[in-house]
Amino acid sequence: MKQNSMPLLVLVLGLFGAWARKPNDQQELLAAPADAGLSGDSIAQIERSLLNLAQEQRNPDSSTLESIALIDSFIANMKQDILDRANSSQLAVSRSFQNLVNCKLNLTLETRENLSTLSAIHRECSAEESQLATNYKTCTDNCDTRCATAQASCGLYCPVNTPQPMPGNPVPSPTPSPTSCWYDTSQVKDDNAVGLYHEWEANQYYQKWEDNFQALYDEWKTKRDTCKDRVDELSSCWTNCASVHANAYERKKQECTEHQYDLETAACFGASRSCYAYQSCHASLVNIYLGDVASANASQSVWYDEYRGIMRVECLLDAFNASIISGASLTSALDACQARTFQPCTAVPRLCLQIYPLPETEQCNTTFVNGSVQPGSAEWIQTHYSNMPSKTTYEECGAQCCVHGPPATTITTTTALAPSSNCSLCCSSTDDWCVR
Repeated sequence: MKQNSMPLLVLVLGLFGAWARKPNDQQELLAAPADAGLSGDSIAQIERSLLNLAQEQRNPDSSTLESIALIDSFIANMKQDILDRANSSQLAVSRSFQNLVNCKLNLTLETRENLSTLSAIHRECSAEESQLATNYKTCTDNCDTRCATAQASCGLYCPVNTPQPMPGNPVPSPTPSPTSCWYDTSQVKDDNAVGLYHEWEANQYYQKWEDNFQALYDEWKTKRDTCKDRVDELSSCWTNCASVHANAYERKKQECTEHQYDLETAACFGASRSCYAYQSCHASLVNIYLGDVASANASQSVWYDEYRGIMRVECLLDAFNASIISGASLTSALDACQARTFQPCTAVPRLCLQIYPLPETEQCNTTFVNGSVQPGSAEWIQTHYSNMPSKTTYEECGAQCCVHGPPATTITTTTALAPSSNCSLCCSSTDDWCVR
């Protein structure tokens, strides 16, 4: 009987020699799964040898225990080898899937920091623009005050600048007759007599007319000069507002508009760059993941068959042990093993790979990405332009990727920077110096 069990012992010892020469490197195991560990043919040889032994030794004795012990040890090592290969394949699949999942459509840290800096620059410029707008408004308010003063002065000039009928002629006393100023030769007069009156009375009469018109002229000239002086002062005030404050304000406003454009353009560029980086990253990692899945599936088909053969051998070994130890029927136990269907994944779930579905590809239109908002949208306006300094506002989005959304409700609108009153100081179309 010992002689009959020798072929099985020789087979097991030969398989141990092959085991010693198995590949150890995990990458080699993944690259050549059919050559890893013990082949399915070797397991089949053990299975056939056990069945042959059972046919030759219907009542096995203790002499077969030596061979069975060797097989048990060998099978245990094989099982561990298969589990190691399964773990290695699962690790490769899980790692490549995690890398794929980590490929996100996000703005880079550099882009986010750059947008934060540009937004702060725009906000600082708007604060300066607000101060210059305030200076300009203060200047125009001062001109409005001067306008009221000028209008009061010119209000005195305008009535006297229009010819008016005299309320009455200056009347000398006594009143002369129409002919009293002619020389009457029928009467003897003194040297200073004219007609019935003295000559000084006629002079007095005409002097009153001269004095009356001189007073009117003096009044007209004084009021005209005063009005003209106020007009000149007002014109100088507005010229100063325009040349000094308005120009500074408009230059700063243009500068802030350029800073806004820089901010929006940087957002477009950063989103576009992030989009292309994501597309490249995602495509590459999908290929790697699918390659690892294909390799792992090929390895799984090999170790799955090997492990199913091991389960059949273990069933046969249990039958031999039960027959030797307890005297159970070997034939019926062997028949049961041959009729049984073995499911390795049910016995050891780790033997079946966990394959993850491909993550959904993120939408990427090169305009905005996760962690950002599209320039021009209501969210963008709320983020970057809300609570703007007084007398400032944002311009319409001018970058390439802008979307025109509704304006945010918290934006401070611009205050009109112009004189609040209609300061017309003209009394006559002939006054070329007046303000119309």
